[in-house]
Order: sequence, then structure tokens, then C-alpha cells
Amino acid sequence: MRYTLDYYCLFSYNLQGEMDSRDWSVCIICGMSGGELRCPVDSLQNNGIEIYDNFLKLVDEFRRLDALPMKLSFQDDITPHIFLQHRAKWHKACHLKFAKSKLIRILKPKKRSREPSTSEMNSKRLARSVPDETLCIFCSKSSGTLHLCSTMALDHELRKMAEELQDTTLLTKIAVVT
Repeated sequence: MRYTLDYYCLFSYNLQGEMDSRDWSVCIICGMSGGELRCPVDSLQNNGIEIYDNFLKLVDEFRRLDALPMKLSFQDDITPHIFLQHRAKWHKACHLKFAKSKLIRILKPKKRSREPSTSEMNSKRLARSVPDETLCIFCSKSSGTLHLCSTMALDHELRKMAEELQDTTLLTKIAVVT
């Protein structure tokens, strides 16, 4: 009677032969389980390696701009072939945060940063009123002590918060002040 002993490896190895202890059953982007995980290889319409390659190119662009939309569960040394080998999966919401349209939105303001010419300024007829310096720009009241502060960092942060809150009234007030 002949007996065989089977060994099961608990770890996988990447293409370089190094041990890879990553859990490939979770979202490769956020590292969380739960929810519907999608694997591009399961799609009959597209080649999985192309999808992984395009995704990693977008991640590299977000990294280059220092604008990653979220912390990633993998390092920058990962390749599309490793993703394909392990059939890497992601949540649809996580993957959409790295869409090309999001990258284009980040790049657009940098293109519009040139100063408008005088003819453009005249043609747009910017009608701005002088702000009332006795009123608070947040609550529009004159009670209490008002403080004057102006730094580029504060302006950037205030605009960023107002945009996130979609507070058009505050954005209008800020635009009038600058």
C-alpha cells in the first residue's frame, strides 16, 4: 500500500518568487472585505490585464500629483501581472474614486490658472460690490469682535471647505473679498 502526503502552502508567491502574505479575498484598493467585490477577469468584455494596467497607470498619475483619493492597501511596486495572477478584486465605489474623469478634474484648474487679459476682464463685466467690513462673512452679523486675517493657506482651506459643503453664499462672499 502506498501513501502520499500532500503539502498545502498557506502563502502565495509573486512573480519574483518572493512570499506574498497579502489577503487577495479583500478589496485590493481599501483592504476591506464586505460588499460586492468585482474582479475584472470575470468580465467577458475586457482583457483583465489591460484593466489592471490602466488602473495602475491612473494610480501612478494620482501619486505623481500627490492627490490620491484614498489610502491604498498596496505599495507602488505591484504590477498588473500580480493582480492578474491573484485575480485582484475591488469595490465598485473604491475603483470609481480612481476614474480618469476624477484625474481630469484635478488637472483642469491648473490649466485655467492663467491671468485673464484686460479685454477678457472688460467683456465679462465683473460686477463686484465692496464688502461690508463691519459684518462677519460667516454669520453676516455685526455683533462681537471681528478679526482680520489673510493668508494664502487660510484662503485655500476656506475655499476648499466651502466647496465641500457646497456653500454658495460663502463662496460668493469670499469671491467678493478677493
